[in-house]
Amino acid sequence: MLLTLALPRIGEHMRTAVIRTVHAVPGMALAPGAKLFDVVVDLSAVATQDCPPVAVYRIVLTERAVLREIIVQ
Repeated sequence: MLLTLALPRIGEHMRTAVIRTVHAVPGMALAPGAKLFDVVVDLSAVATQDCPPVAVYRIVLTERAVLREIIVQ
């Protein structure tokens, strides 16, 4: 089965998201719980008292997979 992962909007205040760290490489066989990448999300549209305006998320697998390629826009 071939899957495409698209980063959803994480809350209504999300402005941008940047992949900070890639933990897997193409051709790698990955088990459930394997780390794919870390994403830094800019939440600066939130009120200034909500500090910090940046959140970091780690994307992990829930099923066994083989990473074929990474394409980032």
